[in-house]
Amino acid sequence: MGLSVHPEAIRARIRRLPALMELWADAARKKDALAVIKEFQDSIENGKIRPPLAPRTIARKKKLGMTKPDNPLRGFGMEKARTYARSLRLYKITNGWRVKMPAIPHHSSTLKMDALFQIHELGKVIKTKTGSIVIPSRPALARAYQKVLQNISKGEIKEVQEACAEFLRTGKTHKGDDILATAAALERTYGSAD
Repeated sequence: MGLSVHPEAIRARIRRLPALMELWADAARKKDALAVIKEFQDSIENGKIRPPLAPRTIARKKKLGMTKPDNPLRGFGMEKARTYARSLRLYKITNGWRVKMPAIPHHSSTLKMDALFQIHELGKVIKTKTGSIVIPSRPALARAYQKVLQNISKGEIKEVQEACAEFLRTGKTHKGDDILATAAALERTYGSAD
């Protein structure tokens, strides 16, 4: 059976379009937010964070049994719950999604993840009795966000427009369903809480 070109069928598709468009646009925004989390985790896991760690820090991480002691911000990475690399969370807001560090304790201290995030993204000088400890800025989230924004500007934003056009032309939702499926797959991998 072919697509109806009857005026009432066309009007029905047009009436249904705003709800579908918002559903697909929300899934696309969610997909982009989850892409930030994925890029954040991947850059930490793959040692792309700069500046490199001091030799003293690497030696301490080796002594603690960390599998990739050279990777800044990794710590125990994906092996343990409540590590820095696994802590970014996705939150629903009125018109989209927000990615942020929760105020939960880090696995090895009472320091909360959101405070640790501020230290790592911005850097910090901690004064001690014998001098000071300098923690350089390692803005992993800012870089992840920048990379995802570059990908969006290269054409990913067109997917919702294409889904709407497909629906209006054919009455089918294949492209919209693809957006929803991709967002769901990313959420299963990167959107789960510890």
